[in-house]
Amino acid sequence: MRKEWIPSTVMLTAGAITILISIYRGYDAVFSLKRLLAVLIIFLIIGTFAKKALIKIEEATPPPEDAEKRAEDAEGNDSSNGENAEEGETSEKAAKTPDVDNTNS
Repeated sequence: MRKEWIPSTVMLTAGAITILISIYRGYDAVFSLKRLLAVLIIFLIIGTFAKKALIKIEEATPPPEDAEKRAEDAEGNDSSNGENAEEGETSEKAAKTPDVDNTNS
């Protein structure tokens, strides 16, 4: 997610809603512009705090890919001679299969 757009998106959305309400209610232009300026500044600050909070939350939680890699590394350390799981399974199957001589003599 692109976090640099959060403050401006929050600010412009609040500004658009403010202007629509001002037009609907028929407020004076100067009053509407003063109110719009106040709303834009307030919601820019709110959006900035929201962006910082999201960044801190994202830094605190590990991405799911890291958790999967750690789980795979733990499984890889359990197998002997550095074999991956698929090679280990085939060698185990070969060890369990008895050697049968199918030649007809």
